[in-house]
Amino acid sequence: MKKKDPFIFHWVFITVALILLAISDVGYTYFSIISESLLQEFEWLWSIIYALGYLFLGIGIYWFDRIKNTLQDKKINLFLEKDEMDRLKNSSKNELIGDTRSEYSEYIIGYESFVDKLEDFLERSKQIKILFYDKYWLSDEKVSVILDEIQQRANVTQIQVNILLPISQISFKSFVSYTNNRNILVSFFDRTFSSDSLVFIFEEKYVAILDKKPASEFVDNNTVFYGLITNKDTIVWSHITTFEKIWLLEKAVNMEI
Repeated sequence: MKKKDPFIFHWVFITVALILLAISDVGYTYFSIISESLLQEFEWLWSIIYALGYLFLGIGIYWFDRIKNTLQDKKINLFLEKDEMDRLKNSSKNELIGDTRSEYSEYIIGYESFVDKLEDFLERSKQIKILFYDKYWLSDEKVSVILDEIQQRANVTQIQVNILLPISQISFKSFVSYTNNRNILVSFFDRTFSSDSLVFIFEEKYVAILDKKPASEFVDNNTVFYGLITNKDTIVWSHITTFEKIWLLEKAVNMEI
């Protein structure tokens, strides 16, 4: 293993921990065989070595968890940056692209146009994943209406909805009511990703992505919305994988309060 490999450190800590624990086990057993009084006299020594062994073991496991999460974040951010750049290139046109394999990608300009297209997928999908990369969408009225419609559907029909969003006071207050519905699972993340998109995944077959950008470099409060709806496998499964990675990497905050 290379010296600069970030995974070498946790193996060093775990190796040292195993050596210390092995020494403690052998020494403690040996002293107990020789003499009970000798064991009592040096019990403090073996307790310290045991403690150090478990301490190094804990550090190794913690380091592995942190470095794994950091590397996963880098992979996710690289994908998000490339994916967002690709959508940004097509953000100035409304266009429907199809091919002979029944794959299509529809680029949409405007919030209302995107929501209109989204309604059809919301009505006929029984499995929906929603990923908020940015807190901006949590205070948006149209998004609130969409979420209310999903919640009402979940009350009367058998659908499964997974919602993943950045943790904040706004998100807690907005989603407390969702805890009463077994068909809706909500999880939070406290990481920062290089995207401000809102992503909908429908039955692992379609993905709808809504982005925003300033209409002008000099007018920050004037925002242009552009979106993509596609069933292209490479895009759909990339977003499903990203969703699942974030969902699994994060220690889900239980909303049952």
